Amino acid sequence: MAQLNKLLFCGTPEFSVPILTAIASQYPGVICGVVTRVDAPTGRGRKLQGSPVKAAAEQLGIPVYQPHSTRELKSVIQHLAPDLVVVVAYGLIFPKSIVDTYYCMNIHASYLPHLRGASPIHSAILSGDSHTGITLIRMNATMDAGPILASQQVPITDNDHFESLHNRLANLGAHMTLNFISNWLQGPIFEQEQVHTAATFCHKLTPDDAKLDPTTMSSLDMFRRIRAFSQSPGAWIQDGNRRVKILDAELLGSSLSPRLVRPEGKNIMAYSDYLLGNPPLPL
Repeated sequence: MAQLNKLLFCGTPEFSVPILTAIASQYPGVICGVVTRVDAPTGRGRKLQGSPVKAAAEQLGIPVYQPHSTRELKSVIQHLAPDLVVVVAYGLIFPKSIVDTYYCMNIHASYLPHLRGASPIHSAILSGDSHTGITLIRMNATMDAGPILASQQVPITDNDHFESLHNRLANLGAHMTLNFISNWLQGPIFEQEQVHTAATFCHKLTPDDAKLDPTTMSSLDMFRRIRAFSQSPGAWIQDGNRRVKILDAELLGSSLSPRLVRPEGKNIMAYSDYLLGNPPLPL
């Protein structure tokens, strides 16, 4: 049986927080440290702000490490010498020497080998997939390509937007992680090689990915973009000399009908209110 005296958690965005808090609650005192990305400038004032995982770790009283490079990350892990490393949307590449030496488990928000990469939740909605999932893998030197430790599918409905799917997957990830740790302690864990020839990939998103272009996109494609980028950063359409974000919409046959919009420099409003002082958006 494995021993779990020290667990190192590595994560950055809001998606990682339910998993961190679940481990801390189920295994108090076991998390020896939390590794997260360095503070980043945010908002109009571009003030430095820590990640959601940093805030959660500080509230839990867990030491926080913010390495600036893969070399620093390697140094932190070697210094802490954890029995188990849990990685959830962290952001830095783990060197081969680390994944070969330590048991590193990664929680990925897709049903691998589908949608390896940085934007699996957005991409599943953008692609019109009927399902996605959570996959736990043992990390190796290739991103998202390690052997599968556990996986579970999640359906995607036409009513799902990024937030609803994100939250379901994060909560499922927390549940599966606790099950994995329990099984890992009893050991050994069966590892199933991925079907690498079936792998698909998704890229890191940019603001241009959220752009709606009625001249090249169908109403269905734009509807998926609105759902995928709702409500932050928000899918947007160019209307004259300003951008208007469409935060919610419905698809009526082949017609796209906005329900909630945010004109540039304005507050969020119902589309019906927007139309009181503006022509219809060019959809």
